[in-house]
Amino acid sequence: MAFISIKSLSRVFGSGENKTTALSGATFDIDKGEFVVILGASGAGKSTLLNLLGGMDLASEGSYTLNGIEVTSLSQKGLTLFRRNSVGFIFQFYNLMPNLTAEENVALSLKGIKDFIPPKEALKSVGLERRLDHFPSSLSGGEQQRVAIARAIAKKPDLLLCDEPTGALDSKTGKVVLSILKGLSKNDGKTVIIVTHNSNVALIADRVIRLSDGKIIADDKNADPKDVEDVEW
Repeated sequence: MAFISIKSLSRVFGSGENKTTALSGATFDIDKGEFVVILGASGAGKSTLLNLLGGMDLASEGSYTLNGIEVTSLSQKGLTLFRRNSVGFIFQFYNLMPNLTAEENVALSLKGIKDFIPPKEALKSVGLERRLDHFPSSLSGGEQQRVAIARAIAKKPDLLLCDEPTGALDSKTGKVVLSILKGLSKNDGKTVIIVTHNSNVALIADRVIRLSDGKIIADDKNADPKDVEDVEW
């Protein structure tokens, strides 16, 4: 059984003349530990698919199973627990609490979670062991994104969802972040999905799923993924 199984997943907003289909009949499987890029221009349906994968929205039709959990049949309470326990989110803008230190930001995300990586260890894994007591305002953009990654991985999620994780970073800093994310897939066996419009990021992926106008137009294995250092943008 695939780690992630998506079958005929659709999301429709509104009705009648105001009906808009944001995602139509998406079908694909993802294996555990795969490093996947979902690629598409603005309005292609990437954010809609991300919201469905993360349990932040419910599909209008179809099914979505993650590691044996039938997400599309969960109640609102079930979705809350799913988001808390099964998914780690990394966004373009880091969403850190400005009045909390790096360590405290990671610790805040662990409330109600029984099995987790201690915040200090999570921050050390992304190279921030010397920034534990720093507030976001004293961290660079790349360091703030690494705090966000530490926050996501500390709860030991089944899936890491990354929404334009390098979109606010320069090329050099973006490579550092992508190297960490790829390492989580290759070395730690995490399933990592990056949603982006940047076709260069797709060069380092195991798999590239392309969206256009709410439909999957290509789903390709990358026979020879590039190293992060070899990609320029």
